[in-house]
Amino acid sequence: MTAKKTHWLRNSILIVLAFAIVGLALTSYLFFTQASPTCATANLEFTFEGAAEGIAPNNTAFNLDDITSEAVLSAALQEAGLEGNYTVEQLQGSLLAQGVYPDDISQQAMSYDSLLDFSANRRSTLTDYHPTTFNIRLDNRFDPSISKTRLVNLLRSILTAYKAHFARVYANGIQKEMAFSLDTYDYGQQLESIQNRYSELADYASELYERHPSFLYSGSSFNDISSRLNNLVASDVMRTSANLTINALSRDPARLIIQYQFEIRQLSNQQKYQTERLEKIDALIDSYDKSDILYVSNSNNNLTRISGDSSETYDTLMDQRKTVADNISRLDLQIADCQLKLASLMGTEDSDEAASSNPSGTEASAEETSLDYEDIAAAAATRADENALTGAQAASIESSIQAILQKGDAIIDEFSTMLTAFNGEQISDATITDSGYKFVTPTVLSGAFIKKAIMTAGPFCAIGFMLCMVLIIRSRRREEKQR
Repeated sequence: MTAKKTHWLRNSILIVLAFAIVGLALTSYLFFTQASPTCATANLEFTFEGAAEGIAPNNTAFNLDDITSEAVLSAALQEAGLEGNYTVEQLQGSLLAQGVYPDDISQQAMSYDSLLDFSANRRSTLTDYHPTTFNIRLDNRFDPSISKTRLVNLLRSILTAYKAHFARVYANGIQKEMAFSLDTYDYGQQLESIQNRYSELADYASELYERHPSFLYSGSSFNDISSRLNNLVASDVMRTSANLTINALSRDPARLIIQYQFEIRQLSNQQKYQTERLEKIDALIDSYDKSDILYVSNSNNNLTRISGDSSETYDTLMDQRKTVADNISRLDLQIADCQLKLASLMGTEDSDEAASSNPSGTEASAEETSLDYEDIAAAAATRADENALTGAQAASIESSIQAILQKGDAIIDEFSTMLTAFNGEQISDATITDSGYKFVTPTVLSGAFIKKAIMTAGPFCAIGFMLCMVLIIRSRRREEKQR
């Protein structure tokens, strides 16, 4: 009896072992024919302010799509000394960047408020998650014979090139020089261009201060830059502009008269359309019913109270009305300013007299337009000699404009230096780090092979074990019958 037990034990082990060998053979075949190619991997992590919201330091959305761009890969090949060995197209097909997400992100993304909860607005909310760590993978499909060291160094060069690209594209910056030469324009147009430029830079500095109020450079914040630029506009620029308007000083009075006449017509047309829009919004507001309430019956025949969104719609209409009314007020001021300047140039006491013969903004006929331009030409010819600048006046105005530019350039230089320091804090090796470089190749001792073996050879061993159990059970039954 002992000999039989030993016989069945030996046979069972041999059967299971045979099935395991078949399973391992199949595992090896599938693993080495279907395995992922050899690759180098690394992690790229962003820790600057706003990275968790997917916002770059310059307040624009960012992702890792640029890592496969021609600019990045070309720079990487050049840095690695492989520019003539491989092409950008080859690397693009072998490079993959994936965000690292937490294990419970799927559960977070599918979470929502109960649709049966009527105590608040019914709304399903999805988690807008932006990864801050990315896994970068470069396989060897572009060159299966590439060495381990060269493949890892190439991936390191790619991440270094991308970090430099990120610092160029997503950093804050300003254009220190004017985009065009001011000398070719009249004095009023020069001041207008200067005012627009300084106002835009002041708004930019103010926006930076709102996002980064704690940042200081040499004791100054972005808000200090904004205040200084606004003060320069409110004092020096406006004072010089007032001098031009009051004394009707211009390089070419005739051209300036035509310009103001055209601006008045354009602004009047805008004013007309904005006024019509305001009337339509007022009509909607007057006819709108607020605070609709719905009662919905549920399965228990109970009524559930649901507030409508009519109040939100009404508030939106009121916001739009305020915006349109503000636009009309702004247009009124611009028209009045142009009319005042035009009156000074044409030598009239009443600004309305110098304005367009059709100030309401309605479309004028060809005859009316022709008469307007004839009056303008006559007035320009009459006033050209009277408004001619003397050498002293021209020198004084040009000196004032240069003084404004010098003050503005000093503030802009400080602003640029401050931005450079700010970019150094936000974009550096401390806030954008590459780490965890690994060389991964398919081997029998790898975790991937063990996992593959469990999934492939495991079922074979289970089948062999079940076969042994069936044979043992049949043998026992046969022995019982023989007894």
